[in-house]
Amino acid sequence: MTGTAIVLIPPLVIIMLVLLTRRVIPSLGVGIILSSLIFENFHFGDTIKRIGKTILHLFYEDGEVATGNLNVLGFLLLLGVMTGMIHLLGGGRAFGEFASKKLHSKRQVTMGTALFGMTMFPDDVFNMFTNGQVSRPLFDRFGISREKLAYMIHSTSDPLCVLTPISSWGAYITSIFAAIFVMHDMDANPIVTFVEVGFLNFYALTTIALVFLVAYFDLRFWKMRKAESHVKPYDSNDSHRKGSIWSLFIPIIVLMISSIGLLIWTGYRNSDTKSIVDWFANGEVSYSLLMGALAACLVTFVFTIRTKQVKFVPQALINGMKTTLPAVWILLFAWMQSELTGLLKTGEYLGGIIEQTSLSSSWLPFLLFILTGIMAFSTGTSWGTFAIMLPISAQIGLVTGVDITPLFAAVLSGSLFGDHCSPISDTTTVAASAAGCNHMNHVLTQIPYALTAASITAGAFLFYGLTGISWISYLFILLMLTGITVIYRRKEAKQTV
Repeated sequence: MTGTAIVLIPPLVIIMLVLLTRRVIPSLGVGIILSSLIFENFHFGDTIKRIGKTILHLFYEDGEVATGNLNVLGFLLLLGVMTGMIHLLGGGRAFGEFASKKLHSKRQVTMGTALFGMTMFPDDVFNMFTNGQVSRPLFDRFGISREKLAYMIHSTSDPLCVLTPISSWGAYITSIFAAIFVMHDMDANPIVTFVEVGFLNFYALTTIALVFLVAYFDLRFWKMRKAESHVKPYDSNDSHRKGSIWSLFIPIIVLMISSIGLLIWTGYRNSDTKSIVDWFANGEVSYSLLMGALAACLVTFVFTIRTKQVKFVPQALINGMKTTLPAVWILLFAWMQSELTGLLKTGEYLGGIIEQTSLSSSWLPFLLFILTGIMAFSTGTSWGTFAIMLPISAQIGLVTGVDITPLFAAVLSGSLFGDHCSPISDTTTVAASAAGCNHMNHVLTQIPYALTAASITAGAFLFYGLTGISWISYLFILLMLTGITVIYRRKEAKQTV
């Protein structure tokens, strides 16, 4: 039954159940069962075997241990451990007290978070957890919701990584470009193409701009308004120790240096060139993050010895891991659903729809943006959508004679948009965990912002497809963001009178 419309049923059911029940894991469980039933043509015995194989593939596949998955899970658990020990040491409280003397408004806190998020380019998971760890005590102290923190770290990390060649995302995308160019015997440089595509990645650019507008003007759309209205300033660290800001920052600095250093080293070891881009492309991201987190945990343990807090460590470890265990379970289920979605060829089915379209080529960027957004939303993976749709978009461009650069940009933009909205996306799970907020609360508060950016992006791609002039699209984005901000501010002013 693969390659037919029936393959759309599992993701649609999952999303419907998630929105109705606000429980991600049971909804994913239903999706896994449905996907397995469809793949095995509704043979009950084979369905049970398929689910068992899918579980096995999480940890062991093709005769090898799935170290990538295990490293990511270990990284999440170790970050929970680090969080628990920093909490024990009072590092969050100390930083909150220190920063409250330097920062005097919510605007300064949110702008600082947005700016900090723009500096952590190597990897989105690394970016979100680092920024979340630093910003969380400030958001709590100034009475800013964890939902807004989740939105801000999610909407700076992914767009930044998709625009930066020297990042895990950049390395992955340029490797796809390189394969496409070889396949079609094209004389093009993947890095140069990546940079050119970045200037037309209207969703990433619009999302980053919107984050700064939200930070500066406190734009609270729909569910975010409700989330913000119930928050009062409080000290999120109930440790009885006053602590030191260094018990927060030294572990984070160790995490940053260790992770980035190991990423570059493993890339250098696995490369035959002296190009730093190749090092990032060949770096072992999950291993580097795991070892960086382990080093940071060891540093926090040293702090507990120095402050004579060792006897409280076991409870701190348990409390810390409890904060990331929900993310671990959701990731496990999401990975299972992702594998089954691949087996059902859901992405290929959706990709085939755009290949069969007979509309004017000027509509292609707009259509690719919409379709890849739907695909990433349904499958919960932007990277999987990249892998499917970038080659398809190149083929469409070559057949129709259309420049492939805006088509690539539309694919990257749509994939990022769908991933930002999807409740079954791994980055959504990580963002909620890093901010310390409920998973579905993050989904429901982020969607209005993502839809705002996507609506503007759709218009930008439509203008670009019709005119081929990028500055018209930039002007459209600027006017729309300005108009939205002005209208919101006037509405707020009327409500406060």
